[in-house]
Amino acid sequence: WQSSAVLNDGVYTVAVRVVDNAGNISNSSTIISVDTTTPSLNVSLNGTAGNNGWYVSKVKASAIASDATSGIALLEFSADGGAYQSYTSPITFSDGHHTYQFKATDVAGNVTESPLQEVFVDTTFPAISLTEELSLGDTFYYDVQDEGSELATVRVVIEDEDERFPKVAWQEPLSGSKFKDEILWDGKFSDGTQAPVGTYYVTIKATDSAGNESIRSGAVKVELFSFLE
Repeated sequence: WQSSAVLNDGVYTVAVRVVDNAGNISNSSTIISVDTTTPSLNVSLNGTAGNNGWYVSKVKASAIASDATSGIALLEFSADGGAYQSYTSPITFSDGHHTYQFKATDVAGNVTESPLQEVFVDTTFPAISLTEELSLGDTFYYDVQDEGSELATVRVVIEDEDERFPKVAWQEPLSGSKFKDEILWDGKFSDGTQAPVGTYYVTIKATDSAGNESIRSGAVKVELFSFLE
């Protein structure tokens, strides 16, 4: 018998005995459960990572909570600043900027809350509009836009279908959600060769900050009268 006891985490049966000055004894016992440890909480993301911290697929956020002492009573999540809700299955995030948190509560009332996390999702390819067909000497117009992660680069290639001639190509860094430009091709390839009569292609490849790419081509016709003029 002891006059006092310190109980660490666990479940105990505690017996108490009281003795008065006449020697009379009273006994009592009770069960005491002690849990001073917060739950363990592991959070993970599942998705296809792109560039610059963006995901290029839908993202699922998952959590696993455990508590070796009193056990888990409640596992909750909060998405995009909303109220906490009961968590039963992974949370799916579509395009956009999102925030999320998880919170685990054990039977004893101890709480573990994950830090506020961010996730950026862009599954949409840049949109390209361009001149579908024109003759040599006409101006080729194009514009690109991306409302998700925004534009990163545009690459332009002018070539023949069979790649007989050294292609004309250049790339420009971009920023923002929209870009437009125009091209007036003189009919010469990168080595100075003049394109003979035939059909050639101007290909636009637009890449957004997440790494999504779109490619579209327009046809440029070189006809006999192009040289006669």
